[in-house]
Amino acid sequence: MLLARSVSRLVANSRRLLVGLCTLSLAVGMACDTESTGSVTSATPTVEPTAVDTFSPVTVTDSDGREIVFDEPPERIVAYDSVTVEVLYAIGEGQRIVGTHDFATYPPEIDEVPRVGSFFDVSIEKIVELDPDLVNIWFSSSVPALENAGQKVLYLSEPEDIDGISERMRLWGKITGSVRAGEEAAKTFESRIEQLRARIASLEQGPRIFHDASAGFWTAGPDTLVGQVYDLLKAQNIAHEVSGYAQLSREVIVERDPELIITAHPDLEQAYYDDPALTDVAAVRDKRIETIDPDIISVAGPRYADAIEQLARLIYPDLFQ
Repeated sequence: MLLARSVSRLVANSRRLLVGLCTLSLAVGMACDTESTGSVTSATPTVEPTAVDTFSPVTVTDSDGREIVFDEPPERIVAYDSVTVEVLYAIGEGQRIVGTHDFATYPPEIDEVPRVGSFFDVSIEKIVELDPDLVNIWFSSSVPALENAGQKVLYLSEPEDIDGISERMRLWGKITGSVRAGEEAAKTFESRIEQLRARIASLEQGPRIFHDASAGFWTAGPDTLVGQVYDLLKAQNIAHEVSGYAQLSREVIVERDPELIITAHPDLEQAYYDDPALTDVAAVRDKRIETIDPDIISVAGPRYADAIEQLARLIYPDLFQ
């Protein structure tokens, strides 16, 4: 019976692949937990990208410190996390995804995949109907209900730093039996970051920056992922005392006088120019309010390298012409 079920699942996945393969975090990723992002131990480091027949058991420590054992690679995954969706596609394993959340937007093939909820509103019934052998979720509140419904759950909060992004690629490579593909994706990501480091190595310090995370002057502190990116790029984050995300007042923004304002919300850009209290801020006066693609800056997956490169071009336009 187990063999028959496995074969039927593989056939179903193949059909889904022919229709369109399936891979957004705050937007979806903005409200994620801040626990550890998970670690992995594997019995073999040399599995071929899709060599499931040579798969070795893998034990993953989730973001609550629990050990989740994989005696075989999951064939049907509900990926309630845009990071996981994008990573699985990047390593050639998107066909395993049978369900995702309402805000997954990339790659385009994900449009063919059933939706099972939005933000923290998880539909347990829809998930059960999809008959997955793994539910991956980026927040912990729904884990008990999913497990009570008989689901195997892997809770991994969003990567908290740049290194965590490449490690997530390696992690899913091991879980799916595509170790080589996971390693290659991780190395490609890391190589792009190192090339950026080399490009700005001679710079001592970049401009003062205000990162506009949301309406109301919400901004990111140095301990956030985007805050670490600004540190990597040698930019001066004016929210240097903020932990996580917080609001700055107009008075503080004026006092710290950012030379560049970067927002992921194009509709907010004009508001800075129209605000009489900000007229004398350098970024407003010099018309240096820039918009970064909200799609790539909100998901800490393989495309986050694109976000970092885009930020580098916005910060140093002369260097990245």
